[in-house]
Amino acid sequence: MKRFFLYAMMAAGVLASCSQSENEGSTGGATDGNDVDMASPINLAVTAPSVKVNVTRSGGTIGVDDAGIITNKWSGQTLYVYGCQRKDGKVDLDGTYALSGLNMQGEKCVVAQTESESTVTWERGTRYFPRSGVYDFYGYYADDALTNQMAVENSNGSKVLAGTVTINGSQDLMLAKAVPSTEPVPDAVKDKVFSANAARAGVQPKLKFEHLLTRFVFKIQGVGNDKPENVYVQSVAVKSKTTGKLVVVAANDEGRNVFFEDTKNDLYLQERDDMGGMTTLNPQKYYASKTGETPVTVGEALLVAPDDSYIVTVMLKQDVDKDGNPVPEDQQIQPYTTTLKPENVTGGAGAITTFAPSTSYNITIVTNGVKIIELTAELGKWIPGGNIEINPDEE
Repeated sequence: MKRFFLYAMMAAGVLASCSQSENEGSTGGATDGNDVDMASPINLAVTAPSVKVNVTRSGGTIGVDDAGIITNKWSGQTLYVYGCQRKDGKVDLDGTYALSGLNMQGEKCVVAQTESESTVTWERGTRYFPRSGVYDFYGYYADDALTNQMAVENSNGSKVLAGTVTINGSQDLMLAKAVPSTEPVPDAVKDKVFSANAARAGVQPKLKFEHLLTRFVFKIQGVGNDKPENVYVQSVAVKSKTTGKLVVVAANDEGRNVFFEDTKNDLYLQERDDMGGMTTLNPQKYYASKTGETPVTVGEALLVAPDDSYIVTVMLKQDVDKDGNPVPEDQQIQPYTTTLKPENVTGGAGAITTFAPSTSYNITIVTNGVKIIELTAELGKWIPGGNIEINPDEE
């Protein structure tokens, strides 16, 4: 029998646990002859994603930077994990047993707060490997960007497990495929990863999540002598592709990714509220740094679809000039629009040709204070240009 089973992880209270008999891997009390239960629990581990940082390090999304420094922790994120039986070396999504009687949102389990790696706790109790078969484990994290239920569908002549996502700039899309928790894998179970047999040898699945989106961290830096610290950010918008198909499982693993449609929309920079959720950027919070001081980070990181360029619109406001005089209301807000291109990027790993996924870029807004337009008027002298004589009588 072909099997397809799925589990989902999320930070929520653990519900009433189920008995072993609810799991296919349950033995009903049977042993291997040595009073050892033959059922093998799935001790799934998750590893926080890494993020390549271009230019300088900055905080925001889940995981660590390329220097191994923690920028955010696993802390209650909702993760979905699928275990798929392998056939002829490939994931098997064909056949009548693939999705029979399954809830595509799956089982839930708890991911404890951790810096980088954690073993999850199944929400309904311990889950077990099926007695037979070898499985691959896949996972995804989509926050609330998923707009429809995951489903198996045809794609380029083969079947994939996919769903539609629409991003708003605050969601961190991630995919993972499990690797062995133990290296090296014992020879006796190398061709049985992952299975009940491999689990008995101490080899369990470990999911390492990687980011699918590009991250922009915005900062504002003051320069000049006109009190740039009086300038503050009203909003930041980046035009990005927003809707795409998230392919979580594919017979050909190269088909696992997010594929965006060409239509673009403005994604607005947001900030975290007191509860840790995302909310609209406070338009009176992020002032430019004083001249010579460290740039001020504005809001939370903005997550966009990888692309070759982006149109960025920044709204700056200044209501008091360097002398404390009020700036006329119709002149306080000054919009600025520009195009971010790969050739604009300095530092980091060197020259780039596109803005890559799983990579973070710092965008620094450099600003001065408003400058009064000081007009003076000077009366010009009349310069003698010569004489002309006309005589009507001689015409």
